[in-house]
Amino acid sequence: MPEIVKILNNFLSVVFSQTTCILNFYLLFSIFYSKRIAWKSELSLIYIRFAFDMFYTFFVPHNKIYYIIRQIFPGCVVKNLSFYLIWPTIPLGCIRATLVFLITLDRVIALFFPIYYHNHRFKISLSAIIISVSCFGASDHLILFGYCRYTVDVPLECDNFNCVIKSCFYSYWVSRDQIQYILTGTFSVILLFRLVIWNNFVASQRSQNLSRATRIALLESIVIICFSIIPSLIFASFPSLNFASVGPWTIVLKHAGFMIEALIICQFLLKRKSKNAIGRNSNVLTAWSQ
Repeated sequence: MPEIVKILNNFLSVVFSQTTCILNFYLLFSIFYSKRIAWKSELSLIYIRFAFDMFYTFFVPHNKIYYIIRQIFPGCVVKNLSFYLIWPTIPLGCIRATLVFLITLDRVIALFFPIYYHNHRFKISLSAIIISVSCFGASDHLILFGYCRYTVDVPLECDNFNCVIKSCFYSYWVSRDQIQYILTGTFSVILLFRLVIWNNFVASQRSQNLSRATRIALLESIVIICFSIIPSLIFASFPSLNFASVGPWTIVLKHAGFMIEALIICQFLLKRKSKNAIGRNSNVLTAWSQ
């Protein structure tokens, strides 16, 4: 891959991930501090995902910026720095994907088994979910250093994720992502089918609240399918292409999807807040006019 293309690739990843980080920070700020977005208990898992997404996209650009500096100034190479810059993103990326799956599963259970969900969902605390997904994310390092017996010895010429973590963990990482994508995609199809029936045949306020959480879950699933699964399948269909030439562009597309998702969610939640405020103002004016 030409150097100018590598620089462009890494630059786009930096822009997309930093924009996503800022948008997620703004969402959390608007929910918990400025109160521009109202807190909704059914969105609690999604709020957790906002937080982990913010941290994940905060760390992603560090390695990309380092690669840009290396491509512009070839002598600026620090032994093993690539690994230490990538290291935080490994568990955080796993946690993010796991949360997206759990959000989709949560919505499926809520729509298919509403009474059971209402009676038992509160028994699972958010703290337990956070600890569980964090432990699952941290298990990546057990696989990396335990099963794969990885030693931190990155070649000086290494400039991509594949050669930093070596083939053993890379194979595990790809397999784990594929399993998560398949599960999320399957439940997304089920959720979409159920949502169509729900919106067409149920018209209560409760269904509207559930619909908001469900729409966000579907958006997350669609982003994964369009910006992660499909590019990876296309890449896998051409064995002659190698990771060094195509792999980085699949990462750019993934980060672009995260940014688009964050933009849509910001617009959606803030728009709902504006509509609610207009509705309250109209009620006040009506009351005063009577």
